[in-house]
Amino acid sequence: MSQQLDELNRLLDEGIPDRPLLVKVYLDLNGEYRWRIKAPNGKILCVSSESYHNRIDCEKALRMIKSKKWRRDP
Repeated sequence: MSQQLDELNRLLDEGIPDRPLLVKVYLDLNGEYRWRIKAPNGKILCVSSESYHNRIDCEKALRMIKSKKWRRDP
């Protein structure tokens, strides 16, 4: 998990020149919002671990990820 988080941090910091990460907010089958981040090659890098009743809450979680305001599990 730590290696995946390091790779995500690198991609969020550096990106891939001329090939941005794809960020998508979508409705799941239960009608709740989720997000996913894909690499330019289409590989899913990370997904929301929970669903959100409101789109704004989902987007707030994405902003936290983009600003890297999370902690590592010990």
